[in-house]
Amino acid sequence: MSILIFIPYYLFDFFITPLSKYSFYFITRLFYPSSLLAGDQIVINQNILTFASACAAISAYYLIFLLVMFTKDISFLKSLKILVIGFFAIFIANMLRLTVLILLIKSSNS
Repeated sequence: MSILIFIPYYLFDFFITPLSKYSFYFITRLFYPSSLLAGDQIVINQNILTFASACAAISAYYLIFLLVMFTKDISFLKSLKILVIGFFAIFIANMLRLTVLILLIKSSNS
């Protein structure tokens, strides 16, 4: 288990940023069917949103990973369960945050 502590930050960025970006784009398409994904930018009508890795909340994932890995006297299965639930909770909260951003843009254009 101690070898897992040495998973670098950029690996989290490599996997989580595209997952967040494409999930956010799918949610955007629910509100704006004509939206377009071009690289790291999502074009909605005249608005261009740039999806940076900070939008994916990589630090939150990495922090919960480190907290679970450094927790003493926890079994592997329990730590895996905590990680899955924690990652899912962060992902859902992040998608809600980004959806609120889309709704604010929609209401400001009206």
